[in-house]
Amino acid sequence: MRAPVESVGWVRASDLARQLSCEYRVHLERLWGRERAPPRSLYADLRALGLRAERLEGVVDGAPLVAQPLYVDLGGMRVYLRARRGDPSGARVTVQDRVYLAALRLLLGERRARYCLAVLVVDAPASVRGALEYLSSTGKCTGLGHGWRLLGVHIDEEEAYRLVRPLLSFWLGERPPRPAARPSACRTCPYRDECPYYKREGAPAPRP
Repeated sequence: MRAPVESVGWVRASDLARQLSCEYRVHLERLWGRERAPPRSLYADLRALGLRAERLEGVVDGAPLVAQPLYVDLGGMRVYLRARRGDPSGARVTVQDRVYLAALRLLLGERRARYCLAVLVVDAPASVRGALEYLSSTGKCTGLGHGWRLLGVHIDEEEAYRLVRPLLSFWLGERPPRPAARPSACRTCPYRDECPYYKREGAPAPRP
């Protein structure tokens, strides 16, 4: 039986983060070609505002991994961002954030150039301007302003591998995809009528 990674070619860092919500949905969308074009994303909005992206790729434990994170150059330091919408005042680094940034950490390796990993939470795309001004004036990866919050994240190589490797085991064909961690997520899933976990009992099976 072919490992999933052989069918998709590259595993995206964003796939790893999404696996934490429902791995079976990622399986359907990537392997069965069921991905739907999303409405305009925050990523696209921020690119339109002038943020640049860098393609990072490499092989992690036998799996080809790729990411295209947004970044900001601050003199001798590059700040790689995971951007998402939310309430900046109460924003925290989520497990999904850490997994995505862990994948970047493994792809970046031991670069000579200094870099910082950070989560950027904004209430609207235009609020990113305030965060960029803060970054430029202070050089700090953590801060809070009107409509935005920056959360610097430190992840060493050991922790990055610990976060990413269990998720790569699905792509390497070492285990089947797991269902949603939260049953409430199934109520709005477009694949619930064909999902074997949902159809079996009318609710997701327990995670192994």
